[in-house]
Amino acid sequence: MNRLILLGLAILALAGLAPTHASEVRDSKGRFSLSVPAGWSSQVPENNNEVTVVLAKVDTEAGTGAACLGIYFDMPTTRSASQADLNTVVEGQLTETFWRDALKASGDRPVDLVSRGKRDIDGRRIHNVVFTGEVVDGGKKSTGKGKMELHFIPGAMHSLMCITEASAFDGHSAAFELIFTSYVPSTAPIIAMAPSGTASALTLFARTSQTGTAQVVSRDMPDLRGAGFNSKAASVTVDGIGSWLLCSGVRYTGQCAMVSGPAATPFEVLSARRGETQAGPADMAASAFRRALALNGPGAIR
Repeated sequence: MNRLILLGLAILALAGLAPTHASEVRDSKGRFSLSVPAGWSSQVPENNNEVTVVLAKVDTEAGTGAACLGIYFDMPTTRSASQADLNTVVEGQLTETFWRDALKASGDRPVDLVSRGKRDIDGRRIHNVVFTGEVVDGGKKSTGKGKMELHFIPGAMHSLMCITEASAFDGHSAAFELIFTSYVPSTAPIIAMAPSGTASALTLFARTSQTGTAQVVSRDMPDLRGAGFNSKAASVTVDGIGSWLLCSGVRYTGQCAMVSGPAATPFEVLSARRGETQAGPADMAASAFRRALALNGPGAIR
């Protein structure tokens, strides 16, 4: 059986959730609402500040499936910005070059840009990207296709990604568009959010372009040799809010460099810690794409 059929329900199962059949989802934390297409299952994880909603459609007779995943990132440094100013900043950062680089750095299998676009609603500019990626199932290669939309509002970023097999994308497009166009992020400030869901994490890769053996570091490491990563890091990725300081010596000595998002390592990294610099919109967009693709995309079903 094609593993993509079970992808959405597998995500629900991994989260310890049972699918529900509701026509509308309203986040219990007040962050968003959206409509659920007929025949789709949905759930809002209650104990996850990052993953906001999971939706799935399974058609065993047709042998196709589709899944959508919502992700939320708190962006404290933009809380005082106006929506108009935030629109301008994001517009200048989410360029075609940015998206091609972000897709290229999303995993060890090719992910290609099909198109990018934007739409305006209630003064907010919503950016989207359509992509394809290689899927390997049982030794057989096929192509997955997905779409991601990004909502930047003062203080937060919302992302929503939907994906299926490329051959089934047009058949699911009406349901995808209902999900995308009905998604409404709350512009009211979230008074308190647990920081664990959005704190940045550093991933070290043994090979260039964020491939090869990987080691995730989620706390300051004065000596990375004690983290169990026995390979020299050739590239890294920072996911979440903030940047990381990488140093060639233990205890943050030697040559050091601040990195955010995907990056090559200019030297052997022996220590790393979170920096004070906050991530910008482009960093958050790239982090959301990598996170969603890891859970919900070609990289998760190879």
